[in-house]
Amino acid sequence: MVVEVIDKIIPLYETEKHFAVFKSGRDGGKTVGCRDFLMTRNREKNKRDIIICRDSYSDIKDSIFSAIEKFIEKNKLYSEYTIKQNPLRIRNNRAENNIYFLGIGGADKSRTKSFEPENPVEVVLFEELQQVREQENLEQAHASFRRHLSDTGIFLHVFNPPPQNAHWVNVWYTIKKNDPDYLCFETSWLDIVRYLNDIDIKEILKCKRYEFEKYEWLYMGKTGGGFGSVYPQFKREKHLISYEQAIEKFKTQKIVSVIIGGDNAVSRDATCLCPIAIFESGQCAVLDVFYHDPKTCGDLSVSELIPYMKKWLLEIEKKYNLNDPCKPTPIAFIIDGSVIGIELAKQLQFVLSPQRYDIIRYSQKNVIEMAGNLKSVFARNMIYIIDFGGHKNYIKDKFEKRENIVAEQVENLVWNDKQTGFDSLIPNDASDALTYGANAIFKNMFNLYYIQQSINSRKDFYDLD
Repeated sequence: MVVEVIDKIIPLYETEKHFAVFKSGRDGGKTVGCRDFLMTRNREKNKRDIIICRDSYSDIKDSIFSAIEKFIEKNKLYSEYTIKQNPLRIRNNRAENNIYFLGIGGADKSRTKSFEPENPVEVVLFEELQQVREQENLEQAHASFRRHLSDTGIFLHVFNPPPQNAHWVNVWYTIKKNDPDYLCFETSWLDIVRYLNDIDIKEILKCKRYEFEKYEWLYMGKTGGGFGSVYPQFKREKHLISYEQAIEKFKTQKIVSVIIGGDNAVSRDATCLCPIAIFESGQCAVLDVFYHDPKTCGDLSVSELIPYMKKWLLEIEKKYNLNDPCKPTPIAFIIDGSVIGIELAKQLQFVLSPQRYDIIRYSQKNVIEMAGNLKSVFARNMIYIIDFGGHKNYIKDKFEKRENIVAEQVENLVWNDKQTGFDSLIPNDASDALTYGANAIFKNMFNLYYIQQSINSRKDFYDLD
């Protein structure tokens, strides 16, 4: 048996590492490349099994399974292999080994715990890894299969990257690229162009010319957040500005009011307060956010977070001179109006002066309408996000350097499959907080007089750099 291997896949045959990750755009040679690697190991290693995993067991026959069937047919290996059903597996009668097919997705994350192969396992292939909704499913499968791995065995993870950087599989891959125990490699259509027909090549090149962002993601496997984003009008190079740039841009303008959008947490989500300064021109800028992530700082109740929020608020007021005794800047909190947000609104009303602050619940939310409004705001260049190089962690009392959390979430947010809300896999606490505040400002549904003042002086800035 002879297989032809493209240059970028050769390290997979030569590595002594037990973990590998294969990332590729469409038409990048993953299916054939993995099939040939699996069948090479299957025929070389007697009494060594292979496990092929996918998110859903029901999708197995649409996977590499069909490519293996074609391989057996092409090489006339009918007498050597037997395909068995219920459960599905392929038996190599000569080498006395098996290729098993398993589903690892779903709510039951320990479904692979009781799996027992006949022989030590030579390869575990995680196919279409981007379809697995949670990283924990992968980790549970790892724990189940590691004890069965042979001395020369390997876990091979294969995926098409989702367009958004924040998807767990993209984050995971970035981490594994720096892990010395992992072999990571990438391919694109350019690596297998000699195997593609003229129709394929023509369509790919048309996509490159007319839909470049889609081409970069679909065929080159590059992520970033442009294609498929809820807010494609947000342009990082334009709307994310440094503190120095913000001072220069708004140096002649006063802050006429501050609207603070608030999104409250449940145990696994973050709590965010997103302050938006409204300037005399009607343009706005996102200031220093309050952000608490329970996964890294502990699951604190609203009452436990309130002292930290008060400290944050005092620092914001001092930094931007919002408490001028002659004319204090009006401040309003616009809080998520869901059941979860009720407690935050009540606590703020209890600890903050009603003469100084407006505390308003954003009820009767319409996600589609709210997103449409924010799209228009970005398209008209009416709002900017100031990048401070990170944000202060008030629980740990230290500044954490990181990418701007609001810009990151706005850039990465995508719709769910039904287009009725946001994909639950992408964090949206900071972007939701921004949305509440921005909608309050640009719709003024609460009839706040100081917002109306900015509306009266507002104009569009479509051509503003």
